[in-house]
Amino acid sequence: MRIAAASSLWSVFQSASLNSEDIWTRQNLSSKLIPSMNRLLEDDSVKIRLFICQSFEKLFEQSGQQMPLDYLVKICSGTQKVNVRQEKHVNLQVFFVSFSELMKRLDDVSDDVRIACLKSLAAVTPCLPSDINSEVQNHLRVVYSSLLLHMDDSNQAVREEAFKTLVATGSKCPGLLLDLSKKAMDKHVHRDECFKLIEHLQGMKV
Repeated sequence: MRIAAASSLWSVFQSASLNSEDIWTRQNLSSKLIPSMNRLLEDDSVKIRLFICQSFEKLFEQSGQQMPLDYLVKICSGTQKVNVRQEKHVNLQVFFVSFSELMKRLDDVSDDVRIACLKSLAAVTPCLPSDINSEVQNHLRVVYSSLLLHMDDSNQAVREEAFKTLVATGSKCPGLLLDLSKKAMDKHVHRDECFKLIEHLQGMKV
């Protein structure tokens, strides 16, 4: 039954039959949906974890800046109250909560789930705050470092998807990613993707 429910959820997002604005303006819907999706990321079924990663990808793509950042922090982290005075701090934190939840699946036993996870992480990029200050950079440093590790995976498909995710997320802080990529190059066994990433970043105005 859980597999059928996860499959149905994926179909809803894939078809865009549910208006993303409705998700965030109807409190009862969002307060139940997101925590449930987060829990299902830990499900024993590979199919369910795959469907949920794919659903998150579509949710991020369709929501964009419609996501109320302070509210998403609350429902993702379990915080009962969010201080309005901390709104700026919340805006800097929210998507890294989502990254944190999804990034656990980078170590999934299923490579299909890992690849779906990487695609979901890339889809978060347009929703990230445009104000890239030192706090955001610290979060991105952790994200980039983890993704660089997976760009040296033994599975070529995972390496290639990690590369694509770094290209997408790297647009937010290319200078930082360039520095980390250069350091990672010497440690990587599989260097092709790392070389391509460095070449891509050097072609940007960093």
